[in-house]
Amino acid sequence: MKTSIITIAACLAFLSLAFDISTPIAVAKPITLAYQTPTLGSNLPIFVAAELGLFAADNLELKTVFIQGGPTAMAALIGGDVDYVKVAGVPAARAIAIIFTMCVRPPLP
Repeated sequence: MKTSIITIAACLAFLSLAFDISTPIAVAKPITLAYQTPTLGSNLPIFVAAELGLFAADNLELKTVFIQGGPTAMAALIGGDVDYVKVAGVPAARAIAIIFTMCVRPPLP
């Protein structure tokens, strides 16, 4: 009887080491979101989602950064200083136009 209990305990110890049955702890991925207007009305969905833990539920650690001006915010995005930017349409369209003219140049006459 004593031998069978020791055998069972040894088998369970071996199985727990062979098949790591511990639950891994997921590390939240940090993301940086820049916004370019200080008004609460346009940024309310971001702040409410952060307070309700919607980003944490998707394993994201949100850091918000205020950057004054759309062109500066777009430059931070293109430069890799932030992961996401919330800007109006004009700064985004200007950034696309600038990048397009830098990458695709018409031939010289």
